[in-house]
Amino acid sequence: MQTYWIGIVLAVAASLMASLGLACIRFYHNNSSTTNSCHSNDIIKSPTSLWYLGYALQAMASLVDVVSFGFAPISLLSCMAAMTLIFNLWLAPLICGEVVSRRDCQVNIVVFLGIVVSLWFGPHETPLYNLQQLGEMVKTTEAIIYGICLITWIGSLLCLWFKVVIFAEHTNDNSYDD
Repeated sequence: MQTYWIGIVLAVAASLMASLGLACIRFYHNNSSTTNSCHSNDIIKSPTSLWYLGYALQAMASLVDVVSFGFAPISLLSCMAAMTLIFNLWLAPLICGEVVSRRDCQVNIVVFLGIVVSLWFGPHETPLYNLQQLGEMVKTTEAIIYGICLITWIGSLLCLWFKVVIFAEHTNDNSYDD
């Protein structure tokens, strides 16, 4: 039996839970500033419980997502995270009363088609490598170039971060001189 379908179903379920959690949190924040009760929903008596439900759904979605990696290759499941966008398009009007534009629908169709193409042509089996094969892969020209680019990128980001921190400290020090 091909277990990658189990991974796909779990990834879709995780995306749905994440979207539902985000919608609950967004609904809570939209309504907590105006009233202390949940809009027209009598099911949930306290808006705070809706906030906790949203974060619990987010946590469960993360766990289900990790479990899905045990059934299908991550290269196949990585595109499934975009399902959250599609579920948000459906849930935002239902839960939060948000208006969906025509452009939102068009973009989500493109996202969905991208997911379908990725699932159709993506790898459906996880390759297994032994230690010797992994050692040989690390010694390839592509891996060395990738490593150099990665180290350069991380170094550049660290330099930029230090420059921003030093600039922020310098501007904060000057504000006390006035």
